[in-house]
Amino acid sequence: MGRPWGDRRASRDTDATNVFSSVAETLGTDTGPIEDLTRRATESFAAPLAASTAAFVVTARVARRSAYALGVSCATPMVGAALSVCAVGASAALAGQAARTATEWGGGHRDAGARVKGSWLFPSGLGFARRYADAAWDEREMTTDAIFGSLMYAALGRGLKSAMPSDVSHPGAVARRSLPANGAHYANEGQKRTLARWMAKDGCHHCGTKVGAVIGDHMPPNKVAFGSSAAAEAFRDGTQTLWTRAWQAIRGVPKQRFFPQCRPCSDLQSVAVRTGVKKLVMHSGGVKVGVAVAGCVAARHYAMARHPEEYARWEAELEKLKFRFAP
Repeated sequence: MGRPWGDRRASRDTDATNVFSSVAETLGTDTGPIEDLTRRATESFAAPLAASTAAFVVTARVARRSAYALGVSCATPMVGAALSVCAVGASAALAGQAARTATEWGGGHRDAGARVKGSWLFPSGLGFARRYADAAWDEREMTTDAIFGSLMYAALGRGLKSAMPSDVSHPGAVARRSLPANGAHYANEGQKRTLARWMAKDGCHHCGTKVGAVIGDHMPPNKVAFGSSAAAEAFRDGTQTLWTRAWQAIRGVPKQRFFPQCRPCSDLQSVAVRTGVKKLVMHSGGVKVGVAVAGCVAARHYAMARHPEEYARWEAELEKLKFRFAP
């Protein structure tokens, strides 16, 4: 005869309690596999690479969106270039700190004899010097990352302009290649085929889209180049008067070029040129370059933390090279 139902239920409750207690005790005392998994994750290059890439891409996007809100584009004189440098430098600096944090995460604290250092701006620390392992930011390394990242971004991305939005009345932030334009005349079939091929590879020179019909975009726009839409149309139709031709020769019509452009940007450009109002567009360009820069920055911090002797030798070789070419 079996046990009463109440006894069997109490027995199952006791067994379940024992199982949960055993699991909790195992997780609380035997953390070897968890610690080993954490150590393997932090010692690999994947964690700092992912952290560095995320920090660079997010910071660069926030900076571009902020410039858009302020009405600053890659074509804005002085301010656009200054914000491009700041955006790329800040993105590289934060990417480096993210890689540094991810590399040191789970690695434990350094020994008690770790040296104390101040920032690059205040070498004495002004009373705020902390152990390197406990410092949330390292200004000296951030400066190095900002300079290194900006130079690398400019080299790979053909400048820093892709860090800013595009102004549809000027060459776009992601413009790569262009063709000589034959005055105010529209692009012919051969030119359109070339522009379509470039657009499929590089995208619209303003927004970066790679889909849709291609437009041969005059840069500068015809109205800007010829002074008015009527003058551009007269040039295209061959109905310019002698006086108009003389005036165009005196004022100097700038050389125009064709850039690949999508239909939405072309329509927005027509409104901007007709009304004289600045129109900006966002783009997603520069991501591949940013990922490459973030990877190199992460590799530098990873080498410093995991392979300090090799990094020190590499740094010494760079110092020798610098002195060799110094005047």
